[in-house]
Amino acid sequence: MTVSSSAGTPTGNVSLSVDSGAAVSKVLSSGSATFGNTDIAALTSPSAGDHALSAVYAAQGNFDSSSTTASLHVNPAGTTTTITAADVTYPNDATVKVNVSSSAGTVTGNASLSVAGGTAVSKALVNGCATFTKIDIAALGSPNAGDYTLSASYAAQGNFDASLKPGTLHVNPAATLTSISAPSITYNANGSVTVTVSSSAGTPTGNVSLSVDSGAAVSKALVTGSATFGGTDIAALTSPSAGDHSLSASYAAQGNFDLSSTRARCTSIQPGQRLPLPPRMLLSQRRHCKGERDLDRRHSAGQRLAYRRWGHRGQQGPG
Repeated sequence: MTVSSSAGTPTGNVSLSVDSGAAVSKVLSSGSATFGNTDIAALTSPSAGDHALSAVYAAQGNFDSSSTTASLHVNPAGTTTTITAADVTYPNDATVKVNVSSSAGTVTGNASLSVAGGTAVSKALVNGCATFTKIDIAALGSPNAGDYTLSASYAAQGNFDASLKPGTLHVNPAATLTSISAPSITYNANGSVTVTVSSSAGTPTGNVSLSVDSGAAVSKALVTGSATFGGTDIAALTSPSAGDHSLSASYAAQGNFDLSSTRARCTSIQPGQRLPLPPRMLLSQRRHCKGERDLDRRHSAGQRLAYRRWGHRGQQGPG
């Protein structure tokens, strides 16, 4: 505080009060007196905002009294807001943490969060952190696959200044499993292939593609997770030639479900064609020497094979 006069340099004491508190007197030195927190407790780390000051110089010696008022402005401490949003996989719920920190100490008050441009929701900070779940923001409950914009903010509160931070929540699509069912057929029947796409997260929707013998892939809509392809869909399934035909099915990532693919084969058999006799059947055949006998076994690929013994040992009739 400075006390001046055209008549010279005032001497004596000057008093100061802060926020209408008790006035504290201090000796002038060359017309000035400096007050600090050792003189007035209210000057020790004052809170953010404006603080009223009142200075008084009582008439002393050759100098008359005078007084003045002013204010001390204290800026709030700077803050930094951060967002922590771990990736989740559909259909799991998401959790977002908002942290507000400051070099001046632990930040108090409320932080706000909005998801995908929705209404901002406010929550109290606990040790500088607020955790948001689907209980606070419905959009965090089993969000669809994709990216969501996040916006966290801290309004100036108490001794701490405002800050904000944008972020992103990424939701991965659920894993899928693609499988093929292709029963063997006898030439010249038409082939039928069923492709099924499944997931622990629910029934996948959209389209699945199938190619036969490396031909052009044909897409078909899933119905309750499956699509059946026939000769009307893929020409190569119309009376396919005898032998093995390669199959390749793929499901592209769609909606909440991730991509998957698989390979298989379908078999077309010539009428009357014999498949290799399984070892157990060979043993059984050797045990029967007389008479006409039938051996009926199911082949591992689901084909029913009939073997007929005729007349004498080792002779095998037409299949």
